[in-house]
Amino acid sequence: MKSSVNSLLAILAVCDTLDLIFITPFVLSHFNEFALNFVFRQYFLKSRQSLTVLSNWCSATAIWIVVAVSVERVIMIRNPFRKEWSQDLVVQIICIISIVTFLLTFCDFYAYKCITRKLCNGTQIVGRCFDVIMDRWSTTTLNPVSQAQRSYVKWSTIINSFLTVLLPVTMLTCAKVALIRSVKNRNKMLRFMVENRADEIEHEKLLRHKTERKIEVTAVVVIICFIITQVPSAVVLSLRTVWKNGFSGMLWYNTKVLIIFLMIVGKVILFPIFYFSSENFRKRLTFMVKSQMSTKSRPSLKHQSTYTLIVKPQQATENHTHSNYV
Repeated sequence: MKSSVNSLLAILAVCDTLDLIFITPFVLSHFNEFALNFVFRQYFLKSRQSLTVLSNWCSATAIWIVVAVSVERVIMIRNPFRKEWSQDLVVQIICIISIVTFLLTFCDFYAYKCITRKLCNGTQIVGRCFDVIMDRWSTTTLNPVSQAQRSYVKWSTIINSFLTVLLPVTMLTCAKVALIRSVKNRNKMLRFMVENRADEIEHEKLLRHKTERKIEVTAVVVIICFIITQVPSAVVLSLRTVWKNGFSGMLWYNTKVLIIFLMIVGKVILFPIFYFSSENFRKRLTFMVKSQMSTKSRPSLKHQSTYTLIVKPQQATENHTHSNYV
């Protein structure tokens, strides 16, 4: 039976993988080999708004799943005899997180007005997206979007930044601090229970101290990672919503590139953090890799059955011939 944490971590891995897939076209668009390719431009310019929504949705879902995992771990450490979350409860949590985060990121569908045109007898395609909260799209073009849509996008962006980045990062920090304190309190209790035991060896003390230290370091690294890679995007988007003309031209372009880079680093760095901090994770990963390699190195069942069918008649004939000679 799968544990609740394993189920949540599996969904987290799926969300992070999908997020990286949805971000990939934006990364490729910064290279001339793809940016000047007609086929790539045709599909990317038409789908980049949807890719943005899907990427933000997966990212927000992943952040809240990390918070759920941290809260579950704190509950289990504080109450060791408490039953783990059931699979039905895990499914409900995932559904609630997915629905709420989708509603929060849905405003990105209306955040930009994208226009695509084909030039030079259809041999070239160009496109541009205009921010709906801007008063002017150019020196001669006013923003024709209704004031209701502008207000919806403006406040939705601010609420989205708070509920999908700032609040979960704050809750994650509190959960990690509570986790560290719970581990320290449990170790104090264990030391008190065994302080009068004569058979306690120094190895047990060192093992408890090592485990406590590892949890502290991992928690601090995860918190710093999320603050560095996730918070800047929320802060920049909120400031841009309020300070409309402050982010434009090359400044806004370079800021977006930096935000995408930090988000990718945040997704990728979780794997080495879990790998180097968890001995159980390393053992399971090594076992899975070795199992896959041994499975590929073995002959298939089809070949084995064919080999058996060929050998058995030969062995039967040889045995029969040998018995006749005897």
